[in-house]
Amino acid sequence: MRLNAFTYSALIVQVLWPFGNAVASPSASFGLDAMSTGRAMAVTAGADPLSAAATNPARLIALHPGAIEIGADILVSSDDLKINRADAGLDTYFGMQFGVAASLPLGKFRDRLFIGASAHLPGDNLYTLYNSGASDPVVLSNGPDARRFSLDLALAVRIWERIAIGLGAYVLPDVGASVNLDFDGQNEHSYTSIEVDYRLAPVVGVYAEVIPGLHLGFGYRAAQKLSLDVPANIFISDAIGTIHTKVDGNAYAEPHRISFGIAYDFSSLTEQHLLHFAANLDVEYDHYTDPIQTSARVWLYDDAGQVLEKPLESGTDYRDAYSIRTALDWMPLDELRVSVGYGFTKSPVPAQRYLFNVLDADRNQIAFGATGYLPAQWLDGFGLGISLAAKLDFYTTRDMEKYDFLPQNPGFPSIRFEGSTFAFHAALLFRFE
Repeated sequence: MRLNAFTYSALIVQVLWPFGNAVASPSASFGLDAMSTGRAMAVTAGADPLSAAATNPARLIALHPGAIEIGADILVSSDDLKINRADAGLDTYFGMQFGVAASLPLGKFRDRLFIGASAHLPGDNLYTLYNSGASDPVVLSNGPDARRFSLDLALAVRIWERIAIGLGAYVLPDVGASVNLDFDGQNEHSYTSIEVDYRLAPVVGVYAEVIPGLHLGFGYRAAQKLSLDVPANIFISDAIGTIHTKVDGNAYAEPHRISFGIAYDFSSLTEQHLLHFAANLDVEYDHYTDPIQTSARVWLYDDAGQVLEKPLESGTDYRDAYSIRTALDWMPLDELRVSVGYGFTKSPVPAQRYLFNVLDADRNQIAFGATGYLPAQWLDGFGLGISLAAKLDFYTTRDMEKYDFLPQNPGFPSIRFEGSTFAFHAALLFRFE
């Protein structure tokens, strides 16, 4: 009876509330906006104000005093990822991204205080939580779990003419629930309670222009983790009583992220616009604190709250990872910037040697972008611009041999992960002086 009841309740609850775990964030998978994407995210020292809230809040001071900037992006992402040389089955993704930055109109402090926000909004749901079996292949870096809502809010203070500090918060929606199911025919005790809360993690940034043209940046983004917890009480009948279960899982996990950036603007060396270039270099280190949990777990309890059945721990460990990114900007006109970028990202997922098939690989990224505004005199102080960017991620082919005898496992005796992904941004930009 125990095993049957456990299996039955597990199926009921997982149908009502399927969820799993994610690693990749929207910014890591798709880019923050067209301008940062076109620079392969090499933006810690030179972030545009519209993406500064998420990368380096101190860079909000790049905004002109008294100005407001707004950006609205449309994002399309598709993939050519393969598992054992077969299509991984990920759908084309459509999303939207928004950014806003403004200097606070506080008299003499209008060139000292700045605020900003950036958001990623999926085209369908606030977030998608993908449930999988313990041995199912799961693509982390560009899978459904990365396609979720995120929001960054930030404040920057200019403490000296060329030095600023910034502080912000990374906000994610947190969902919890409790479920009661009544199967005695009356259904009078059935209900579901859903709660939505918000988790905040701090984001800190420092920016300095040590000499004219030389920009330095530091950013820290705290780890963020959402853990869904859904207790479910299932009343079968007076004779059998109530089955007490709980479904839990890590709905989302991001690492502690530290980034350093350096940028040099060569424009000050010459008055010829055709020779106006800027170079950017970023180094990022990611420290992971929690294992990857690739599917929900279902626990069975007795009336006293003691565990009767333990779930299978389906998942794998992280390893710390790093990224190196570089970009070159060309500014042939005052209101035009063309960018090309390259990035390398080390995968945090170790080789899958045993039961699980959590798939990811090192990535090489090539990015292109262009941002232009209409001449300021055309619109009497109002700026209207467009930004376009595209990036290609090439995954290193990865063959992982299984060390256990697992003939029913889709990854036995070995599993291969390979392919590429493509993302395209188109944005409208508005500037109010």
